[in-house]
Amino acid sequence: MALLLPALTSQLVVAMQQPSDQGAAKAQEWARAYTTYAATAQAAALFPVFVGVEGQALAGHLTRVMTNPNGTAAQFASAFASGIEAFWLLPPVVLTGGGAGAVSLFPGKGALVGLLTSVFSSFTDQTAAKAAEVASALDTATRTVIVAFGPPPTTAPLT
Repeated sequence: MALLLPALTSQLVVAMQQPSDQGAAKAQEWARAYTTYAATAQAAALFPVFVGVEGQALAGHLTRVMTNPNGTAAQFASAFASGIEAFWLLPPVVLTGGGAGAVSLFPGKGALVGLLTSVFSSFTDQTAAKAAEVASALDTATRTVIVAFGPPPTTAPLT
């Protein structure tokens, strides 16, 4: 299987439209949506094996900004991008299948900050269109995650 943008979009629509005054609960919903999406990733013939800390790492970064009523679009985008980085790299996600590998790099973090800052700067409503913009930015950045595996030593992006 591969990363499925429509699935992420639909899960973010649900997460965004469910009422909640609790920033921490919202952060958990967004992290669950991303974790479900990321579970379908693959690099070559390898698939991620999550141990449970990935979504917690992302939720932790999101909670800090979702509980701050004075946060800016740039702060939210930076926290989200740092959360995605932590999701994949702290500790590095292991991939198994036709061999073994681990995530070694997330070069899309800077681009994700820019994309999300743009989206969140005009985040006046929580529509399906906004969810699609967020999902598209996350999908674009996630596809830059690099997995190292071997032998011989090889790298591949997530798809």
